[in-house]
Amino acid sequence: MSSRSAGSTSSALASSPSVASTEASSACISTSDAAKSESAPTKEELVLLADVVQLSPQVQAAIAQIVATKDATDDPQFNATRYVNELFPDEESLEHLDETMTKLAVKIRRLESEIALGVRKQSHTAVKGRVSLQRAKSSMLNLFEHIQEIKRKASHSETMVQDICAEIKKLDNAKDNLESTITALNKMHMLVHATKHLEEMTNKQQYREVANLLESINDISVYFKDYQHLEQILNIQEKVTDMKSLLRKDVYRIFREHSELSTAQRISHAPQLIDVCFVIDAMGEKTKTEFVKWFCDRQLRDYRMTYTERSEHSAIENVPRRFEWIQQELSAYDAEWLNVFPPPWLVKQAIVLEFARLTGEGILVELEKRVQDNSLDVTALLQALRRSVKFENEMEVLFQQASLVQVARPPFEEDIDALDDVDRDEMNVDEDVDSQQPTQPSSIKNTLSAMFNPYMSVYIQDVDTRMRAEIEKCLDDWEIDEKVHLLDSARKIVLCFRKAMEACLKLTRGQAFYDLSNLFKKFLLEYAQHLHARLPQPTNGLIFHCDADQQRIIATITNTCDYLKTTSSQMAEKIKKEIDPQFAEGITTDAVEDEFARVASASVSVLVAVFLGKLDPAIQKIPTMSWSTFQMVGDQSPYVNDIAKHLHDQVPFYQLALPKIHFLLFWKSFVVAFVSHLQNAILQCKRVSEEGQQQMHLDVVIIKKFLSEILKQGPSSAVTSTGLKRLNKFVDTQMDRILMIFQVLSDSSGKEFIDSYSSFIEKRSESGFVKMMTLKGLEKAEQTRQIEMYRQRNPDEAHSMPTGVVEVEEDTNMFSKFFAEVSELIETKTAQQ
Repeated sequence: MSSRSAGSTSSALASSPSVASTEASSACISTSDAAKSESAPTKEELVLLADVVQLSPQVQAAIAQIVATKDATDDPQFNATRYVNELFPDEESLEHLDETMTKLAVKIRRLESEIALGVRKQSHTAVKGRVSLQRAKSSMLNLFEHIQEIKRKASHSETMVQDICAEIKKLDNAKDNLESTITALNKMHMLVHATKHLEEMTNKQQYREVANLLESINDISVYFKDYQHLEQILNIQEKVTDMKSLLRKDVYRIFREHSELSTAQRISHAPQLIDVCFVIDAMGEKTKTEFVKWFCDRQLRDYRMTYTERSEHSAIENVPRRFEWIQQELSAYDAEWLNVFPPPWLVKQAIVLEFARLTGEGILVELEKRVQDNSLDVTALLQALRRSVKFENEMEVLFQQASLVQVARPPFEEDIDALDDVDRDEMNVDEDVDSQQPTQPSSIKNTLSAMFNPYMSVYIQDVDTRMRAEIEKCLDDWEIDEKVHLLDSARKIVLCFRKAMEACLKLTRGQAFYDLSNLFKKFLLEYAQHLHARLPQPTNGLIFHCDADQQRIIATITNTCDYLKTTSSQMAEKIKKEIDPQFAEGITTDAVEDEFARVASASVSVLVAVFLGKLDPAIQKIPTMSWSTFQMVGDQSPYVNDIAKHLHDQVPFYQLALPKIHFLLFWKSFVVAFVSHLQNAILQCKRVSEEGQQQMHLDVVIIKKFLSEILKQGPSSAVTSTGLKRLNKFVDTQMDRILMIFQVLSDSSGKEFIDSYSSFIEKRSESGFVKMMTLKGLEKAEQTRQIEMYRQRNPDEAHSMPTGVVEVEEDTNMFSKFFAEVSELIETKTAQQ
């Protein structure tokens, strides 16, 4: 790096325009002389120096971090020209040229000396490095030989360890075999001793010891499970099997002899029976199950003989006696056997289950015979069913207690008919200990009552007959409960349904309960038709006249239909919760609800006609008034007062008498019908003077105000504030149809009159246009001219009416269509709620 700086400096001095050529030459000569004064490096040293000088940027950065220097000549990016120019920026600075050259020459000589010394040291170090390398190789060779020796010795040691472990493993296997042999011999000795002792205790009839020995033998026999091929083991097992067979005979003999003892002897004999039960338990689950089946059959033998199929006691009327018999038998069992059998055996539950099976079969046979003979009596059927359900409920408590024991037997599949057969069969039963896990006891619920389900049609027919008689009594009852605005007959019918449902739930929740729900639907549909038939049919279009009592009954029918619709839905939900799951999906009252909704809508339609009938006399005064001679507009006309009076008298009654949803239907239907009726009355008038038009317009505005304010005077619960706003908006829309007539009449005749009629009248026709001209009082010649102009403007309309002929339109079709749409909307909202 220093030599490079020196060379760069020489070249910079030679090329710089700021330095004189003579001075540069003398500097170079001085530098050369100074360099020659030192010993020049060899060729090899120069090559090494060139390698050292050419360093990578990473090395240069590392050197800069280690050797911190501020000398510009140490910079790898050293530029001699820039360096010289920095030293001598102008001609005045050249005065110090000699001094600078001297310093540079001294620095160059120092650097060359250091370089030469470093090269020589490096040459000596290389020789020493080669010697050290040879020594290291020799040491590594010796180390490798030592490692090989250690590896050889380790392999030899591993072989020795494996040999020692193999010997230890053999000794360990010998130890295990010796221990197994000793254990087997000990258990063999125990088994032989237990078998011999078992035989002795059996001969002495010490059954508590026999039970303990059997359990020990069973536990020890598990150890010899894999040694069944040995002759000694086979001999011992055969001997144990023979002993078990002998014990099984003794068990049945002891219990058989016990039944022949006197009462006093039985009491003293009971401890021996308890010890025998321990023996049965030790002989396994299978033996215990067979014994319990035999014991149950023995306890129920008298019952089977008494209530045989051909016995007079098997009649359906004698079913209660069956349960009296089993109650006595269970009481006798508690007195004699309750403390004999272990509770986990569930002998009492087994007797009940077997009794239920035999009784169910007997009842099924008797019912089938009665059906074939057509002699099945519903009273006897219900008596037997009620007693069966009561017995099931009583015994269910017993089975719930048994479920806590966590032990049970499966239901019986077959009977053992005679003791001799038992003794004969017990010789051939499997002698192995049964490993089957005990199961939970079967529930007695529905084991007996389910037998009656296929024959409950006579019960449903009886309920049908009795309910029809009750409902027919109610059909002529039109008394009204003023507190709830319902017919008493409807509440009586619902009460009758609920009593029948509660009675059926105590008997069954199956097919009969489902058939009973269908009976409810049938009677409800018939009652709906009965209510519909009670509604009067209007004979004069939309108008009907009736007295106050009849009007009250019609309103009550509406409320009753709403009540029965809601009640039928609630009953259906309750039936779904109570009925057996397989019948739940078939429970629906959609047809009943639709029918009551239809009747309610029809009754609302009749109420609208009745209300119009009360307003009709006042409305009919409009065409009879002398509107053409009116001279001055005054207060409201008399007919308006009549309309207002009827509104104030009748609307509160309907608000109280009708359900909220049906009152909305009633009010909207009434407004449509009333507006149509009022409009027709106005159109029936002849010529109306300008003052008459103004008076009529005032009357209509006052009537509109009455209709908007009348609902505010009723009960606050009838219509909400939001609903009131909607109803008032509906009233305004309907009444505007009439106000548009006066808007047309106020325009002058001619083309403007036709334009006004076309703009303000929604339902236009030539006959209506003729009527408007009549109300305006146009002459016939003017009417003819106006009709021609109207026809030219409306060429697509039919012109069947002769000129000058007036047709008064009864807008009944429009009202009927509206009423149907509103009814459908109300029913939809009710169903959603």
